[in-house]
Amino acid sequence: MKDNISSSPILNIVSRILFAPIIIFGLYVQFHGDYGPGGGFQAGVIIAAAFILYSMIFGIKKR
Repeated sequence: MKDNISSSPILNIVSRILFAPIIIFGLYVQFHGDYGPGGGFQAGVIIAAAFILYSMIFGIKKR
């Protein structure tokens, strides 16, 4: 059995599709902070959530 949460192909495909838009949205929040509400902390949380999603679905490879 795998060490990660998912062995479902649907979760694998959806998480691969959503990973890049989540990162891009985090960068948008980071750079939009100059013109409105938002900034570093919120962007960091969004980007960290993308990496947490990726590690939960695909696992962390140990060397």
